[in-house]
Amino acid sequence: MHVLVAPDKFRGTLTARQAAEAIETGWRRARPDDLAELVPMADVPATVATFTIDRLAYSLAPPTIAVVIDFDGGGRFSCQLTDAAEVRIGDRVQMTFRRIMTAQGIHNYFWKAKPIRD
Repeated sequence: MHVLVAPDKFRGTLTARQAAEAIETGWRRARPDDLAELVPMADVPATVATFTIDRLAYSLAPPTIAVVIDFDGGGRFSCQLTDAAEVRIGDRVQMTFRRIMTAQGIHNYFWKAKPIRD
């Protein structure tokens, strides 16, 4: 099995890379034949390549801002932008793990981009 390990950082304790390595260590103990690929997304900054603002879709925090970002060193990802009132192509962002929605009392989380503050 090919396992993708893409954790967020643990504030004040572990970087995303250290968290990924710890998860990989535990995984290998249980399944030594699996291939684990570490992708510590929270430690890699990115640049907004394009975006769209949706003022009509339901959102916990409208409007919904969808961005396509290019990670430093390669890789492109489509996600929502959070903690921003406006966005421009070329803005620098970093990844964060945030709530996407709540349904029947169950919270669903996923990666969002947030602006890098100077």
